[in-house]
Amino acid sequence: YKMLSQQFQWEEITKKFSEILYPLGFDLVKAFPAQRYNSNISPASSLAPLPTYFRTSTLSIIVGNTKLFWPNFLKFYTKFSNTAIKPTRSKSRSNYSINSSSYDHDDDLERFKQSNPLDWYTIQSITSAVKQLISINISTRHSDIKYDIRYTFDSDEKKFVAFQRLAQDAGLAYYNRSCFLCVHKEFGPWFALRAVVTLDIEGPTDDSYLFPPLKNPYPEGDALLKLKMAKILGTENHNYHQSASLSHSVKYEPAETKTSLDNNIIQKNFMNSRDNTEWYEWVELRDIASGFMTKCNLEKYRYSEEQIEYHYTHNLKLLQDLCKKIS
Repeated sequence: YKMLSQQFQWEEITKKFSEILYPLGFDLVKAFPAQRYNSNISPASSLAPLPTYFRTSTLSIIVGNTKLFWPNFLKFYTKFSNTAIKPTRSKSRSNYSINSSSYDHDDDLERFKQSNPLDWYTIQSITSAVKQLISINISTRHSDIKYDIRYTFDSDEKKFVAFQRLAQDAGLAYYNRSCFLCVHKEFGPWFALRAVVTLDIEGPTDDSYLFPPLKNPYPEGDALLKLKMAKILGTENHNYHQSASLSHSVKYEPAETKTSLDNNIIQKNFMNSRDNTEWYEWVELRDIASGFMTKCNLEKYRYSEEQIEYHYTHNLKLLQDLCKKIS
């Protein structure tokens, strides 16, 4: 009876969390035990494990989105882009209200909002959703529940998460190391990972029926993806990905951890270069990885051209022009 009660609790919490996040544009939510990710981190790795709060199974929830996110974000940003953020002082308690290395003090919030509006929206939305989840769903049982939020843009070693691997560990999407993209059987590569939330709540058991091994939905496309990645990396070495290949049972090695960061580092270098005209190469990579998708699903899930451009360039003028059209 106790086991059934615990199972119902994490499923109920995840469902409620999904219902809160969906209207904000975050339509991908998947629960998993934090220990599932932690068990694949090598003791010699610099990756920080997710908190477990001394439990044998701790509830972690990965949060992401499909193209549904874009119109919600534009509407929100249009309304609040000219509104200064009022600094708030969090009460002294055990919760991590915002766990991001992108800023550390209230004075930085306005600057962060102006330069990283999408990340800012993500922080505001997910933090608010977690607090709402706790106050509505479980406050009667846990008056001061501990939680931890880590975002995809966290770069501090104490908070950094290998999100592509996490997505596979959570059973959300297959991590294709030929192109460093997560590919979903329905959405293809057209979705984004935003954060992982860990709560001091009993999580699901690490059973094969809940987390069956994920298969590559488009193995026949790997040869083309390797060629494209070699071009993007500017190398003739088509075996660049081999150091990153592993089965779920093999622990992450330090060298392999570094390889997992390469895609993020390369993309940041592209986006930060003023002379960059090659961001479209990453779009072409996604299009190749979409080769298995039906025409219907491709039309349904592929990002709009505006969303694609902002995703890869972070062009604030583009964002501002789009918001002017809405207002």
